[in-house]
Amino acid sequence: MTGIDQSSLSTEAQVEHHNNLMCRRGSERVGYRKFCARCDAPGPFAPHDARRRGLRAIVEQSVVVLTLWIARWRCRKCRHVFTDTPPFVLPYKRYDASTHLRLARDYLENDRRSYRQTVRHGKLPLGYRASGNEVEERALHHMTVWRTLLWLGAQLPALASGREIILQQNPSSTCHRIVGAVAPHKFRNPQRERTLRQARQLMALITEWERTFPEKFFPRFATRSGFD
Repeated sequence: MTGIDQSSLSTEAQVEHHNNLMCRRGSERVGYRKFCARCDAPGPFAPHDARRRGLRAIVEQSVVVLTLWIARWRCRKCRHVFTDTPPFVLPYKRYDASTHLRLARDYLENDRRSYRQTVRHGKLPLGYRASGNEVEERALHHMTVWRTLLWLGAQLPALASGREIILQQNPSSTCHRIVGAVAPHKFRNPQRERTLRQARQLMALITEWERTFPEKFFPRFATRSGFD
């Protein structure tokens, strides 16, 4: 399996590059995970199968739907079969990682921004890009922002693990002291305030993580918590 660094490419270019590498046969197919998801044994792993899924992304102020091929591998030690997602994809999420983080950051870092304003470009909604001569009336729904924040705010194991690793690397880091304050008008109950604070703490942690380490924070620490 061959890893690739796509951090400087657009999502569309990353998907195209990834899919081209997925066309390779057997163990030459691109892979990202270095250790088994169950027993932590190191690769290389045996190819199992591949499946196709859709991936949405915001590109040039519109939503595009891309086709992405995902590989599944079998651990040669424990025989566990696991899905291997590329670093620009969050497990179980419809949008690419950069879109989710962009929406969360836009909402949390701007005290006056509402959910609906976050999914608009000026006065225009972020609509879906039509293909061919089709007319596309769909647009990015404002509840996507809340679902993203709900998922980020539920990533407590990721928050704790990320802090621990950063503090091991840099004991003078203040990542464990970030309060994650949110404008009071953005929540109406303590539960939502807690979710937004934890999401903002995680966003700050991700920024520090990606300044410290070459590996992306997600999908390394992504869990399924927070999905409805």
